[in-house]
Amino acid sequence: MSSDSPATSFGQCLAQELTDMIIDFLHDDKRSLRHCSLVCSAWTREAHYHLFYSQRVEARNEEGGYLEQLKKPFADPFRTHIRELALSAGPIHTLSPVLTDDVVVTVMTTLSRIRFLKLRQTGYVGSIAEESRFRLCSLSVSWMYPSIPGTPTSLVSLLSLFHTIRTLDLEVIHRKHLFTEEMLGAEVSLLPKPVRVHTLQLHDISAQLLGTLQRTICSEYLQTIRASITAAEDTAHIGAFLRVMGENLRHFQLSIWNFWGNDRADWSALELEKCPSLRSVVILYANSGPFYSWDTVFQILRVIPSSVTDVTLVVRETNCLQAVDWRKMQSELERFGKLEKLRFALCTGDTFRSRALKPDVQKRVWAGLPELKARGILW
Repeated sequence: MSSDSPATSFGQCLAQELTDMIIDFLHDDKRSLRHCSLVCSAWTREAHYHLFYSQRVEARNEEGGYLEQLKKPFADPFRTHIRELALSAGPIHTLSPVLTDDVVVTVMTTLSRIRFLKLRQTGYVGSIAEESRFRLCSLSVSWMYPSIPGTPTSLVSLLSLFHTIRTLDLEVIHRKHLFTEEMLGAEVSLLPKPVRVHTLQLHDISAQLLGTLQRTICSEYLQTIRASITAAEDTAHIGAFLRVMGENLRHFQLSIWNFWGNDRADWSALELEKCPSLRSVVILYANSGPFYSWDTVFQILRVIPSSVTDVTLVVRETNCLQAVDWRKMQSELERFGKLEKLRFALCTGDTFRSRALKPDVQKRVWAGLPELKARGILW
């Protein structure tokens, strides 16, 4: 394309921030971004930012493992644009190359601007670092499974490479990668300095996982916990964790999945009263239809500290709101003397995400709680 072409002249006459905003709208359209990157130098930087922002490396034995694969897609100067990287060992049923600490160190030192690291369907083998070295906005681990050799301190070894992880997102961590019961009950001399974690997301609950995290992350910096539970005994595990780690907790989300009418969880076992700084609570109750029970929601509300200022109730579908006893809801909420915001929202199918109600449904909620609407609390 010649330098005096219409597209080039248009790209050069606009202010750079306006050009960047226009290209931002194409962030998930790879084909258009590739074309934009070739128009003129004013368009190239922002187009490359989106083109190379997120990358995935899938390592297999026949392809030389992670380190060989890491050399292929990241030729300079494009590596400087990478912010998000996913490392995947391939199908879960295969014995794929093992992820080791030198691979993680290579990633963190080579990709200087990386902020989000995702580990998918991979085991981990590494020694505990004497001193944590790196910072991440987000570390997500999904299916750290047992078919790859590992040690009971694999998760601790991985976390010990980092000084700060703002969001630690753990899906399924096999017990082989956690402390054994014997180690949990004894002093572990190899433990590094605690990792600074601000937000902890737990998709799978077990006493062994929470015990490992209790000895690995620093409670002083932990401000948000999002936990998904599927069994009544999960409440006791979370409660034991909060007793030790909840002193500075400000935000707590409880996502409840596959709880049926005959489940009788002891919600007081959550021990939320052990969290004196708690201000915001989200209850995502994912049952629907005849299995939805507002009594379960009311029982959880009763164990939330009355000092909480922000409550969000997330339902699976709008039909659930037809069964609300609004007088009882009003009665349950009266104990929150400092309540500033109350929201009702819809589950998106994601464990921790929700979306706003449609306007006609929102009006139904306002009609059910007119006092709170008048006070400006109901959002």
